[in-house]
Amino acid sequence: MIVKVPEKYVKEGFVEELEEAVTSMYEVDDNKVLPSIHFENHLYSPIASIADGKKFKEIKTVPLRLNDGERDFIAHLRQFVKESDKFKDKQLFVLRNLSVKGVGFFMDSSSFYPDFILWVIDGKKQYIYFLDPKGIQLGDNHFNNPKILWCKEDVKTLEVKVQKDLVRDKKDLEVSISGYILSITAYEKVRKSWGDGSGTTREEFAENKVLFIENNIDYLQEIFSNL
Repeated sequence: MIVKVPEKYVKEGFVEELEEAVTSMYEVDDNKVLPSIHFENHLYSPIASIADGKKFKEIKTVPLRLNDGERDFIAHLRQFVKESDKFKDKQLFVLRNLSVKGVGFFMDSSSFYPDFILWVIDGKKQYIYFLDPKGIQLGDNHFNNPKILWCKEDVKTLEVKVQKDLVRDKKDLEVSISGYILSITAYEKVRKSWGDGSGTTREEFAENKVLFIENNIDYLQEIFSNL
């Protein structure tokens, strides 16, 4: 991680404080000196995150810091991995995707760079998940949103293509690919305004690959239900 600190904070001793905290960033789940998350299944660590306060707004990091929804997702996933037996005898890898420069998918009128890519390896079976935490009150309020349609329909087209390529290349491997929009907007805020306004159930959202990041980790049960 590259940390860019304005000179005024250097004079206040922040760099020395940060240097002293470097080791602890890999030993504790969350560090407060430079707000960050340690998650050993992520392909790099620590992961800087957004925090309140003028100082943390002025300090820049490379890679960019997680926003609130991304940070909550990583914290929930870390907890879920610790508590669930779904990953027993399996390998889990997590990567925060790069916007525009990372793994992207091109649609008729836009492009889609999911915020996170997860791989679960279980012998000759691999599970790949494209997950995108976002606010769903912005833009279209119906299930014809291109990103939602990609997660529901196009992802299966991708799965078929990848599997055909594996067969062609004589790779003894089976791949399952899934995609989900993870709403950081609470369900109660959108259920009546979504669609025709008659009220959309959680089940209808889930059928359309939209799950809600709230104060529990239940949505992760749905994501990993195919394990």
